[in-house]
Amino acid sequence: MRNFFSDLPEILKQVHVVFSRCGASTAAELACCGRSGFFVPYPYATDQHQKYNAEFWVSHQAGWMCSQSEISEEKIAVFLKKSLEDPERLLYTCGRAKNFGRQDAAMTMIRYWRNQCVTKL
Repeated sequence: MRNFFSDLPEILKQVHVVFSRCGASTAAELACCGRSGFFVPYPYATDQHQKYNAEFWVSHQAGWMCSQSEISEEKIAVFLKKSLEDPERLLYTCGRAKNFGRQDAAMTMIRYWRNQCVTKL
């Protein structure tokens, strides 16, 4: 585990679960890569949006969540042990996460707004 990775795209190709916060950009990147998340939402985020993002992933069986006040080495160890004992679970959650991803999200937004502008002229 590290705080920062400069070669994140290469690392994401090699993992099945990412331990991280759950801001919108992180969630979108993981979804597009088809990677599940073990999320520890930032407790002071505006309107608790990271908590809601993580809850969405958990409710769709695409990730796990633990609050910052409850996270511990023991909880992480239990999670890792279960994951090693049942690798199919990680593959399943990765598949669920992939369902959220939109590789063409930027182009979809461009087309939408271009159409909105054209119809308003």
